[in-house]
Amino acid sequence: MWPASRSTSITLRAELGDRTDMIHGVRAVVEHDLRVFCKYRFTLAGLISMNLADLLIMGVVFTRMVSFNYFQFLAPGVTATGLFAAAFLIGREVNMETRRGYNEYLLSLPLRRSELVLGRVTAGGVRGIIYATPLLILAMLILKFPTPAQFGLMLFAMYLLSMGISGLAISLAVALRISNGSQRQGVYSTCY
Repeated sequence: MWPASRSTSITLRAELGDRTDMIHGVRAVVEHDLRVFCKYRFTLAGLISMNLADLLIMGVVFTRMVSFNYFQFLAPGVTATGLFAAAFLIGREVNMETRRGYNEYLLSLPLRRSELVLGRVTAGGVRGIIYATPLLILAMLILKFPTPAQFGLMLFAMYLLSMGISGLAISLAVALRISNGSQRQGVYSTCY
């Protein structure tokens, strides 16, 4: 089932139960979204390996063809592209949930909309980090290892970028729901 099975829906309702704070609701939404994200681990593994192969093959081959280190030029771009792809998937899921009516279930949970949105955007940030980490590790192995402070700054910047992209994707998914059919088809084919 897309995007979540009945068991994860029941689990999400059970996790929320009689909650008292906002952090509990956000954490439950993040855990739910990450469970859904990990359901497609074989697809993700294939996509990550494809990006790793692109990074290795193109970086090594083109470095020998040009007068500068092309791998240094290519590695940040491929890592950011992988981060973008993983973070943007949440917008696609929100769009599918809207089309299938699953969002009505989510809105019936004892959550405020702000908790739901913050949880979705936070989960999108974590998704981007999960997807981009193998690409980042490969780039660090081939180029050079940063200091711990630089590495922490890189992860923080990647997380913020991923959260921003997730927010944009969710906004586009909601805008698609609001727009009429002809506009929706044009935006949908452009973005997804």
